[in-house]
Amino acid sequence: MAAGRALLRADRLPAGASTLAVVALTVGVAAAQAWWTGRRGAVRELRAGDAR
Repeated sequence: MAAGRALLRADRLPAGASTLAVVALTVGVAAAQAWWTGRRGAVRELRAGDAR
């Protein structure tokens, strides 16, 4: 059996879709963390004068 030439090429659609998915997930997680951190900070500030 003779060794043949293999032609490898990347399809743009799957590569682009996976790249967009990773970027969207990263931005979504960062936005959720920023929202949660800001929300926790606001609650702490509101309770700062609480005498409990």
